Amino acid sequence: MRVLSTKSEQEVADCANSLRNRLAECFGISEPEHVIFTNGVTTSLRLIFAGLNVRKLILGPEEYCSPIHFFPLDVTVADEHDLLAAVQSSNAQAIILSTVAWTGRSFNVSEVFYGLRKALGPKCPILVADYSHAGAAGFPAIETLNADLVVGDLQKWLLPNGVADELCFAYPCSSFLHYACEKVFTGCFLATESTIPNMVRWISPTQITLATKWATRVNVTKAFLAERHRDNEKLRERLLSEMNCVDSGTLIVWMQSGTAVPQWLNDDLVWKTGSGVRIMCRADVQKLKKKSTRKDAQELP
Repeated sequence: MRVLSTKSEQEVADCANSLRNRLAECFGISEPEHVIFTNGVTTSLRLIFAGLNVRKLILGPEEYCSPIHFFPLDVTVADEHDLLAAVQSSNAQAIILSTVAWTGRSFNVSEVFYGLRKALGPKCPILVADYSHAGAAGFPAIETLNADLVVGDLQKWLLPNGVADELCFAYPCSSFLHYACEKVFTGCFLATESTIPNMVRWISPTQITLATKWATRVNVTKAFLAERHRDNEKLRERLLSEMNCVDSGTLIVWMQSGTAVPQWLNDDLVWKTGSGVRIMCRADVQKLKKKSTRKDAQELP
């Protein structure tokens, strides 16, 4: 059973609903009450796919998650231009495609999904848009993505480090998927607006409260995100001018493995892999001289 926070359940639930409304305004969501809070993108997708009896899945190119993350599903990886052929050959029941891949490559999810719907009609699989790095493209409106389901990680491009590092969301765009997702998460405290006796601990009430307080204090709106995006672009332009970087056209800068990272850059923005170095151009994080603790994050201006 869940461990109750020091605040009452109703106060925490009110915080969750306030955050739903704010995300809906900023991300272009028409039904904020359908926003589901989760503690991980992959975890929530596994639960949703299990509830929908999905057995065959297609991953778009450069997805952060790989086939091993969806065992025991039969998983195929395909380029965005090959998704139709992949569906026809595998009879996949779901497709995941990122708005922006973790390497910075952007995809026209709306166009790709529209083409699949037009070609496949009622046989089209469930179309899932991964919105985790959508901030690198300025947060395109979710309702324009032509997706059935949108999932995202709020810490990547919205929340400060240390506020709610595990807080993610899922938004079912169709009535059928909303009903199915409600069934999957209805017993999970704070996941949905539903409240029933004996709900299990799912989302940390503390994370919901901190995220809501921060968003309220700094007044997160579309205008706030637009101003932050402009600041992020300035950081990106500085990196591109100083470094031998690949210009992805997004706020994720990719460098070849072994490339020296500027000493002035905040380490929290850098992720080194065997194939290269990824830099997330978040000006708000760059301003911090050290990693944020939860206390630091609450005190951010």
